Amino acid sequence: MAKLVNLKAIELRELSNGSLFQSEFWAKVKKPVWQAFAFSFSIEDRKGTVLVLVRTFCHFFSLAYIPFGPVGITDTKELKLFSKALKTKLSKKVFLLRFDLPYKVFFNLSKDFKVCKESVQAEATVQIALPQEFSLRLRAKRNINKTKAIFTVAKAESEEEILAWYECYKQTGVRDGFSTRSFSYIKKLLAIKTEFVNPILYVAKAEGKVVGGILNLRSQKEEIYLFGATLKTDEGLSPGYLMQEYAISEAIKAGVAIYDLFGIEGKEGRGEHLKSLTLFKTAFGGNKCYRMPTVDYYCHSLIAKAYRFFEAIRYHHYR
Repeated sequence: MAKLVNLKAIELRELSNGSLFQSEFWAKVKKPVWQAFAFSFSIEDRKGTVLVLVRTFCHFFSLAYIPFGPVGITDTKELKLFSKALKTKLSKKVFLLRFDLPYKVFFNLSKDFKVCKESVQAEATVQIALPQEFSLRLRAKRNINKTKAIFTVAKAESEEEILAWYECYKQTGVRDGFSTRSFSYIKKLLAIKTEFVNPILYVAKAEGKVVGGILNLRSQKEEIYLFGATLKTDEGLSPGYLMQEYAISEAIKAGVAIYDLFGIEGKEGRGEHLKSLTLFKTAFGGNKCYRMPTVDYYCHSLIAKAYRFFEAIRYHHYR
C-alpha cells in the first residue's frame, strides 16, 4: 500500500507544481477571505506541493479547499491517505476538505468521498498547445474578418481603461445573468505580481471607446483566460473572437506552451450553465480536457452534511 510521508508546511513561494491555481499568486488573490497554507508531500517515489485555502465561517467552522490539486494522486486510496494526513495539519475547526482535482485525472472514488452536485471549477476546458494547435475554425475567421476593421485590441495601460472595462463587465453580467466581481477585487488581482505569474487585461476599443476586454493569467508554462466581457454594436457585432485571437498570438510571442480557455460544459450534462461557451471556446483549435467533479472528504460529518444541504439550495437559486 502507498504510504504518505513528510507532509509538512512550506512557504508559499515554494509551491512548485506549475498550476496557476496552485501558486503563490493565487494565494495572494484569495486573501483575506481565504487563508492560504502550503505543504510538500510524497507518495512512494512521487513528490509534490499543494496549496490549501481555508475559509472560516462564524469564527467556529472552516472549509478547506484544494484548487486543481494535489498533483500526483492516482487513486482513491492515495487521496484518502492524503486527506487523513492533511486533516491533522489543519485547524480542528475544519469540517470538510474539498478537492477540485487536476484535468485528465480519473479514478473510482470510495465511499469516503462525496461528489458535489455542482463543481466549484468547471469540469472541462479547452487547452491549445502553442503554436502547433492554434487553428481558427471557420466561424472564428468569419467573425474576425467582420470585426477587425471595427475594433482594436491592446493591453490595458491605464486605470481609466481598467475602469471602462469594468463598466462593460458589469453590463455584461446584467445581460448574461452572472455575478460580477467587485472593482476592488479586479484592481487587487491586476496589481499582484509574482516571480512566476502575471495578470494581463486586454481591452477592445471601437472609435476610442472601450467596448470589451479579457482578463488573463500568464506563467512561463501556460496562459489562462480567466473571464471577460464584451458589448455589442448596433449591428450585433462584438470583439470576443478578435480579442482571443490577439491574446493567443501574444502568448505565442511570449513563448507560452499552453493557452487555456478555462471552462466549458462537462460530461453527462454537468456544468450545463457553461454550454453556451463551448461553441465559442472550441473555435481556436486545441482539445477538450476533462476532470472529475468536485469531491468532499468529511472531517466532521454532521456539520459537513448540513453545509452541503444549504449549499445545494443556494446553487439551485443562483443557477
